[in-house]
Amino acid sequence: MTDLEKKEFAESTRKYVIQFLINLEKYLLEEGPDESFNGFLCSYGYVCSDFIMDIIVPTGVFSEPELKILTEIENYFDQLLAEHIGINSWNNLRKDEYLKIKGLSYDYLTLVHDLNDY
Repeated sequence: MTDLEKKEFAESTRKYVIQFLINLEKYLLEEGPDESFNGFLCSYGYVCSDFIMDIIVPTGVFSEPELKILTEIENYFDQLLAEHIGINSWNNLRKDEYLKIKGLSYDYLTLVHDLNDY
């Protein structure tokens, strides 16, 4: 993979992450947490796809603060999947789980869109 292809891949991954977090409620309602989180983890992060991170991190497309927040999201999704394993009726999040994800999503989206919270 050339450097240009790696950068394009990183930019594509960044667009995916932003769209995923913007449309989080839609994914949770239509696909459920299990499928949504697995999809995210296989498209971004070290948990399922360390080769992706080996490609995108060196490109500099993601800033360090972005990577920090995304790592928190990734770790939390992985934790939730591990905690809910074997639960057949896991089709919704508890309020505290949802609010934590929304808080992390808010932090990331305000960072990438250069918005200041007040």
